[in-house]
Amino acid sequence: MEVPPGENEKSSDDAPFVFQCAGCKTILGDTTAWVCTNETLKTITLHSVSKQVKVKNDLFTCTSPSTVDFGSSYNDLMCCGCDTTIGKLYHTTNQKLDSVRGHFSLLLHKLISYQIGSCTQTMRTSDIYEHMTLPSSFMQEMRVHMKKVQAIIVSINSRLSSVEKCLNDDDDQRDHT
Repeated sequence: MEVPPGENEKSSDDAPFVFQCAGCKTILGDTTAWVCTNETLKTITLHSVSKQVKVKNDLFTCTSPSTVDFGSSYNDLMCCGCDTTIGKLYHTTNQKLDSVRGHFSLLLHKLISYQIGSCTQTMRTSDIYEHMTLPSSFMQEMRVHMKKVQAIIVSINSRLSSVEKCLNDDDDQRDHT
């Protein structure tokens, strides 16, 4: 059963949902490109998707009279991350599927989603460091590397200061001549 575009649109106060491939978590699209849902096809339809969605070249026609998309022609949509079929791009449809024609219809069972801004758990920066448990040998090794980096930076700074001083002295001598 087709749900008309105006009846299931998100309200302007709602944050967008992001749709990912259930197999590899690649981002496929979001609700800012929302067109409609189709309960019979079990799809959501978007007018645009991410570059991680590939339209296969082969054109198919649904020949099963028992399906709602009987007689429709389409290309399969593939996830570039895992080469899984994730939906269809319909080119010709019957009147019941007019709203999906020319758009990207993604199969719901091939998707996972999350809502932007839905994270509610927060942690103070100081709490993060309390939960970090790095081996002391690793920390000691990091300190040694940091001291080496510091020594190199001090050396380079000293050399650069000498070069700048020489250049300034040369400029001063040219100005007096």
